[in-house]
Amino acid sequence: MSTTNITTPVLIAGAGPAGLALALTLLNNGISVRLIDKDLEYHAGQRAIGTSPRTQELWNLLGVLPDIKAVCVRPKPICVYKMPGGREVLKEFTMKAETEPAPSIPYWHTVGLGQEHTQSILRSHLANFDCHVELATELVNFEQHIDHVVAQIRNVQDGSTDTVTCRWLVGTDGAKGVVRKLLGLTFLGESREEHSALLVDLHLKGLDREHWHQWGALSDTFLFIRPTEYKDDSFSMIAAGNGLDVEKIVANPDEIGELVRSRTDRDDIELGKIKWVSSYRPNIRMVNKFGEGRVFVAGDAAHVHSPAGGQGMNSSIQDAFNLGWKLALVEKGLAPPSLLSTYNDERLPVIAKMLNISTDLWDRTVTSDSGDESTWNRGGELLQLGIHYRWSPIVLDERFDTSLDLKSVNPYGIAGDAVRAGDRAPEAPGLRKISGPDALGEITSLFRIFGPSYHTVLVYAPDGQGPGDIATAARRLPADAIRTVLILPKAAAAPAAVTSDLVLSDEDGHARAGYGVGDNDVMVVIVRPDGVVGGFVRGAEGVGRYFDMIFGSV
Repeated sequence: MSTTNITTPVLIAGAGPAGLALALTLLNNGISVRLIDKDLEYHAGQRAIGTSPRTQELWNLLGVLPDIKAVCVRPKPICVYKMPGGREVLKEFTMKAETEPAPSIPYWHTVGLGQEHTQSILRSHLANFDCHVELATELVNFEQHIDHVVAQIRNVQDGSTDTVTCRWLVGTDGAKGVVRKLLGLTFLGESREEHSALLVDLHLKGLDREHWHQWGALSDTFLFIRPTEYKDDSFSMIAAGNGLDVEKIVANPDEIGELVRSRTDRDDIELGKIKWVSSYRPNIRMVNKFGEGRVFVAGDAAHVHSPAGGQGMNSSIQDAFNLGWKLALVEKGLAPPSLLSTYNDERLPVIAKMLNISTDLWDRTVTSDSGDESTWNRGGELLQLGIHYRWSPIVLDERFDTSLDLKSVNPYGIAGDAVRAGDRAPEAPGLRKISGPDALGEITSLFRIFGPSYHTVLVYAPDGQGPGDIATAARRLPADAIRTVLILPKAAAAPAAVTSDLVLSDEDGHARAGYGVGDNDVMVVIVRPDGVVGGFVRGAEGVGRYFDMIFGSV
């Protein structure tokens, strides 16, 4: 056993969306973290605003979603104005950012919330665990050992340094961060200098808040102004295209007023306080692997891409969640360190596909005219509901022939096909509690039962008979890491001896229909802490096989 004096189990460098999501996932699993960020104050600006349905599902697991829903907004209709003049609406259309609502998909549309707002909410939830971001603190260097990492950190204000000994280090420190560089990972790709853009958050008057407003196109001159979620005169603006000296305006924001007048051909838009201004240059890059030894990267530290499709922040959060539950099991001693290699196995193909999708959409956007609605399509695979890990070495499906080369399957996909191991776990409302904690007879749903710190073992039995051996197999597993749920058809009698943590009646049949389980089938569906189906198995032996892949021999 190591005698190293560990000062924190996990050190996270970078307190953007990925770092905050990872910290919150680990804390929900009982793992202490230290979260540092080199900036002197919290990030300002709207930046990434789109929160996909899949990310909303992850926020639900962490208990964050009610706070997100309380302040987020739906996309507004887009008005494209005729030039010159800039006042007559040439075209009005609505961005497609949703799928058809269904019991299995409770969050079926993308919602808008500025990144600064999202991060503030996450920090408030971290505070409930007495965890706070250490600002003005940067990672300088680290050294890996067999069972720990020694990291050097520095206070950027006074230059003082400190040594942190941790068991794991995660870099969520962005595209310019040091963790990836120190780890020696490649970051291959390209930069699009010609597509630089100006980003501004500001107060203004003269535009309504019921629309998003666009003048011109990225292929020529482009100005886009939309109201933010704040209930005042706050707007966010993007300018790009020909004749725009982005860095000059960033250095001298007083020129923003003239930019707006020239690009809109209007003098009735009154600019107020400028809250935040920045430049943006599309980069399309990703790492060759997501970690080495006891050090990992996630979010922008691992991949950057164009803003088209709103995939960046959402992908970063999903990186963090994928790594977080695995890291928690290993840190608790419940799983072998080899489990962490599946973070790379699962996320690398998804991110590679995401870069292809967002780059293709960007290329079409920068060459389209101002009235091309297709470039505003954010539905389908961009909702991220079809992202899966069917090829993963830690998923098990006893229903389908897995001899096919599943790596050739689109890892993004589109929700709607038959659910397989490796897919997102669908919601199922209308479940009545027959036995278990809390009030019996209460109507609940699977999304209220799943959690970020345990696997949920759903046992389907037509008459409640026969699942005893499955529950017995589950009881041999770490108790805090498993929750067993027996799902009965409507009106079925509860078994005389309850061996599951919870017994539910599938009043509306959604729990069976959503997972493709027949009325008379005996089936076990194992849902991972990240809301992904880990296994479809037919009995206790399959349960054992699946959890051998997770817990192994520790």
